[in-house]
Amino acid sequence: MGILLEDEAADIDALTRIFDASIESWNSKYAGREGVLLGINKDGIEAASHLGGKILHDCFPDSPDSFKRVAASIVMMSINPFIIGRAGNDDGMYVTVLQGDELRSFAIRFVIDSLPLLFSPLDQVYDDGKIMPMNWPGFFSEDLRDEFIEYINTLSTSEIVEWKNRALVYNKTRLARTILAVSLTLKSLYGRFPE
Repeated sequence: MGILLEDEAADIDALTRIFDASIESWNSKYAGREGVLLGINKDGIEAASHLGGKILHDCFPDSPDSFKRVAASIVMMSINPFIIGRAGNDDGMYVTVLQGDELRSFAIRFVIDSLPLLFSPLDQVYDDGKIMPMNWPGFFSEDLRDEFIEYINTLSTSEIVEWKNRALVYNKTRLARTILAVSLTLKSLYGRFPE
């Protein structure tokens, strides 16, 4: 199981296409102004898909809904570096690689701004059996968007991930709780528009 799609290989392909398109668009519009050139980290996407799919399968066994899938994408992408960022210098060359908190913070902002694309391959199934495509309506305001980004930034990776015997160990319970909290937040934001 992947994050957005059941099949992990299809999920990795979908996530790669989503973020390739987002990165290409961002680089053409903002790289010069922001001074950061982005690239994709395929290993980070594969790790996020694999672990996120495992958490969804183990902790939400009754076919997780679209909100949990997108929430898992946000949480997993915030702890797995799925983009590579290079900061520009005065000569216009992008040589400095963003790392640590700077890269994580930038990646979180980027994944939140990609929400319309993350929802796009998903459907919402209603209690009456009606199936509708998911269309992210956006945030109420820029302030709300910024607060949501700050909330995701405050999720402490040290509470979710730790090193044991030279290997990363994920706290499955905390990851599942975090995914559920983000899912409920997305659902409340999504539900502000009538059908």
